[in-house]
Amino acid sequence: MTSKLNYLKDGSCSSIEAEDLTDVSAIIDLMGMREVMNGSYTQIVDKFPVIGNLWNLQIVDVSHSGLRAITKEASDSFKDYVNLRHFFLSHNQLFESGSDFEDTFAHLAELVSIDLSYNGIIFMHNRVFANNGNLEKILLNHNSLDHTTALLLSSNTNLEYVDLSHNQFTHLSDSMMKELDHLTNQVKLDISHNPFVCNCEAINFIKWVDETEVFIVGHHLLECSYHNQRKQILHFPVEALEEECQKPDFDLMLRRILLGVLLPTVFIITSMSIAYKLRWYIRWNYYSLTRYYRKKSLLYQGHYTKDQYDAYVVFNQEVDTPFVFQVLRPALESEPAPAASLYLSGRDDFPGMVKSENVVDGMEKCGRVILLVTPEFCQDEMCEFALHMALVKGIQSVIVLLKNCPDFASMSSTLRALLRPNSGVPCLEWPDDNSGQKLVLAKLTESISKAT
Repeated sequence: MTSKLNYLKDGSCSSIEAEDLTDVSAIIDLMGMREVMNGSYTQIVDKFPVIGNLWNLQIVDVSHSGLRAITKEASDSFKDYVNLRHFFLSHNQLFESGSDFEDTFAHLAELVSIDLSYNGIIFMHNRVFANNGNLEKILLNHNSLDHTTALLLSSNTNLEYVDLSHNQFTHLSDSMMKELDHLTNQVKLDISHNPFVCNCEAINFIKWVDETEVFIVGHHLLECSYHNQRKQILHFPVEALEEECQKPDFDLMLRRILLGVLLPTVFIITSMSIAYKLRWYIRWNYYSLTRYYRKKSLLYQGHYTKDQYDAYVVFNQEVDTPFVFQVLRPALESEPAPAASLYLSGRDDFPGMVKSENVVDGMEKCGRVILLVTPEFCQDEMCEFALHMALVKGIQSVIVLLKNCPDFASMSSTLRALLRPNSGVPCLEWPDDNSGQKLVLAKLTESISKAT
């Protein structure tokens, strides 16, 4: 402990080993009168040590120390650094913390100079020095700050020198230039060795360099680069650049026109493609919604009940009506023990509804849909519509009854897909002999009874 105390008398920590840091903190806590803490080149502070009771401390040097972060706890401990005037944090790796330093130095009201150079810092909060009204010198050189940096400096009325050299500024932001101009005393500003550009975005900055009362170190030697990499001394008449910026940018205008035409066109085409692909679902839901509001009306109350029928029969009404009403209906609905109740267009349609609405209305009342596929069925638009509505209702509800074996080539692609063996749809063929017909009717009745 005595040997460590000897190091602390002159404020040096350069000979302290990493494992001794806890003891050092305890010693410093007992030495509130010391004025200097030198922790440079120690390589012991991955995070800034939380040390209290240093009310007389005026200088802290932790440069070249491997510092990666100043934690909130360490920042809060700065409340005890009431007399700290000089803070050296250069040649560290503070960029690794990802901090924007918003409140890091807020408690250091007496701070006169701060050195954050050589830290690779990418971004700083605009209020990082807002509470340090006595600041005279800010060193931020050799970092990676760019034009988005807009420090609020108007409250730093004693500011004399700001070093932003060797960063990534293409220009200074309007708010940053305004903050510098608001300072009451003449400030020296070093912005050398930055990749300034000569373009319309930077024209206000180029004018400001020539007109501001801020003393810019070596401003006659500052250069900016055009898009073709040609360099130009920043201190030059800007009339040519202003004239260039006032010219209409035909490339930009063309891009905007193309974008203005292309985006709506793509949107319309995409919307139409989606609508076309989902057209049957859209129509089903439209008619279902219409049906819902009809159910709300007292005029139709009692008519709309779910699953009033076992099966909806889709058929060509011009040619296949006799077969449906004289063969299929008696065989399935005959008393005294009907095998199934059928919804038949022309018999069970609700008066006043359009055909397409009656199709959806009827299917919603049935557990199954029977497609009576004949040569006439394949040419009937209403049958094709009913086929798609049946698929929207659910392919598991569909039963196909083939009669007179229509030509496969005359069928729609949707119908052909239903007739494939792997479609999972029950497919029955109506025979000519009575025994075969009875067998088909039995299988049809069985398929209807499997409705889910």
